Amino acid sequence: MKNKKANILTENVIFIILNLVFFSVMILFIYLQSSSVHINEEEVAKQIALLIDASKPKTEISINLKDFFDKAKKQGIDKEKTIEIDTIKNLVTVRGSEDSFYEYGFFNDEVEVYIIQTQKDSDKDFLTLEITKKGEENVVK
Repeated sequence: MKNKKANILTENVIFIILNLVFFSVMILFIYLQSSSVHINEEEVAKQIALLIDASKPKTEISINLKDFFDKAKKQGIDKEKTIEIDTIKNLVTVRGSEDSFYEYGFFNDEVEVYIIQTQKDSDKDFLTLEITKKGEENVVK
């Protein structure tokens, strides 16, 4: 009788320990994925594409991307190389590290998009886009 009770207790302890290990690994995986630069690449690309889709010609948009630029700098990417906008293919390409990038398309065929400046403020990094009508030159150079 004592051997049976000890066996049940041992099985329960092993079951609890395995569950704790499993959930610890799951939480660690979720944490590492959520703090990854890949999530930020996707977020920034979609944000810029949605802003381009909603904008009209002769619009200037400034986006605060300090967190993204800081993460990309830690990965060895210059601020000038992080974001590319191809108005021929209607693609926003965001690069947050040497080995990854994220492309997201936009639908606004009526506009050209120019990255006119990335200015450094004391604690803010801005990406400034100028939206013009297709075929027109950008006003600010």
